[in-house]
Amino acid sequence: MTVDIEYELYEGCANDGLDPAIIEEGCAKTDTGTAMTDEETAEDIDLADTGYARDKIEALLGIDTRDIIRKVADEALRQEGCPWEAMFDVLITGDEEIRAINSDNRGIDRPTDVLSFPMISFDEPGDFSICENPAFEADYFNPDTGELMLGSIVLSVPRILAQACEYGHSVEREFAFLVAHSMFHLMGYDHMSEAEESVMKQKQYSVLDALGIVR
Repeated sequence: MTVDIEYELYEGCANDGLDPAIIEEGCAKTDTGTAMTDEETAEDIDLADTGYARDKIEALLGIDTRDIIRKVADEALRQEGCPWEAMFDVLITGDEEIRAINSDNRGIDRPTDVLSFPMISFDEPGDFSICENPAFEADYFNPDTGELMLGSIVLSVPRILAQACEYGHSVEREFAFLVAHSMFHLMGYDHMSEAEESVMKQKQYSVLDALGIVR
């Protein structure tokens, strides 16, 4: 599995210890981390990505975002029985940034906690058989790695912090819950009806329970 994570500092984020040039840019500097693959060790990843953005965002959240994303994604894919190695990308940013993405892509002009942009048009949620159709191979599989391209996730740091406080659980729990939520969107699940929402929540809880990420 390959996860490409981008950390984007944002207006109003904590700037203690930041390079003055970055502060002058209004916390708008982006740090695109090196893609993380199964062959890389945690030490390799840390050495490859020492930018301000990841450091400051993880200091705000108090968690290892890469570790949580990988564990949650691995477990969600395992529980859904994904038969291929997969890849997806994640942007971790602020409220105004996610608001702009929400407005541009969904016509909803307000911030939100997480956005999901699936690449696969599932006939049924979690049914990967559609990807076996040769007609979709170029659309769904990376031509260089052969990995299944699931799509993109966008997460808001301020929403994660606020909701962890509101719901009375850890930041780790909130972050992991939103990653799980988005992973199931990337695998075709939705919550347009109460029945769909119930199924999706049960799957999210199943992933977190399996990982021991409790309230």
